Amino acid sequence: MDKKILIISTAFPPRIGSGSKRVCSISNGLVDFGWKVFVLTLEKEYYDFEEEDENLISPKVRVFRTRAFLPKTGKDKSLWKMVIMALFHFILIPDRFLAWFPFGFKKGMEIIKKENIDIIYSSAPSFSVHLLARKFKKKTGKKWIAEFRDPWTKNISFDKKFFIKRVIEKRMEKGVFKECDKIISAGPHITELNKHVFDRNFEKFHTISSGFNQENIVSKNHSIFTISYFGTNYPFFKDAFADFLGAVDYLLEKKMIEEDKIKVNIFDRKNWLNHREALAEMKKSSVLLVMGLNSRGAELIPGKLYEYLSVKKPILAIDKINSHLGRIVNRTNSGKVVSGKDAIAKTILEYYNNFYHGGISHNPNYREIERYNYKNICKELSFLLDDLL
Repeated sequence: MDKKILIISTAFPPRIGSGSKRVCSISNGLVDFGWKVFVLTLEKEYYDFEEEDENLISPKVRVFRTRAFLPKTGKDKSLWKMVIMALFHFILIPDRFLAWFPFGFKKGMEIIKKENIDIIYSSAPSFSVHLLARKFKKKTGKKWIAEFRDPWTKNISFDKKFFIKRVIEKRMEKGVFKECDKIISAGPHITELNKHVFDRNFEKFHTISSGFNQENIVSKNHSIFTISYFGTNYPFFKDAFADFLGAVDYLLEKKMIEEDKIKVNIFDRKNWLNHREALAEMKKSSVLLVMGLNSRGAELIPGKLYEYLSVKKPILAIDKINSHLGRIVNRTNSGKVVSGKDAIAKTILEYYNNFYHGGISHNPNYREIERYNYKNICKELSFLLDDLL
């Protein structure tokens, strides 16, 4: 008997971002466990995209793209389009992709009926996809899994929304939690937050971690000690970045390290690399920097952490040692977890001295790292899906 799943997401290649990579990896991976996978998403012109990322999609995954009542921005950053997008984001609840609902609903119903879909799987953000999936469930009675790659109302930026939007979205979220059959979170910290929102039916909640795809990329190490950061430089990381840069400045000022023997790379949206370029730079780097500690006090596991694990280079994690991020780094023996300028400076100096005197000793726990390979993650997810059939 064929097992068929419809995955609904506004994050899908060639869209840029870790969310897009996760949804694509899950779609590709489930095929290997006997699932026929159908993906419902938007046409690529509605967001930032990299053409070559479309090659990440397995030919066995059937992708359906529709239009929306939104301006096609793509790579166009003209002022008027940005203003319109901001207005949509301000007016529509929970997000601007509610404007996709009429087109997504029509196409989704066609797919569900024609292909006799078994399970509906919505992956957010954008949280509008959960409302779409909720409508599908009401109309068809199909099993529905709601995935949260980030928290919804427990997101660290949620309180910045206007009062009426917060009230409406909280009601929406509780409706999603109540009516879906399973709730999947991309990390244990998100599962914990979701349980605080919906303090019943805990058997619904499951954690299916984000991960990595092992890719064969060969690159030569940088000849000087290089610390590299990859990902969005969010404002709430400002204090952690200040501690890191302050630690580097202190070591330079005290002449404990030499200026021409250290390099710091920040690869964020201002200095963007495509997927394979980023992996190549990670492999060239001496140490990879990840931020968890933030001004909001929230638990965060940046998606780039898993790609760091895949290249098996030492990680410098700025976070509390008992955080979920810290536990992953320590359990995989992939680096050091520190916080505060003094501790960061001490760790950088240790890595620096080791680099120039015999090399950095790095002995990661490969078995633990393999837990985060999407092949293993998709196997775990497939078992969960099978239980719903």
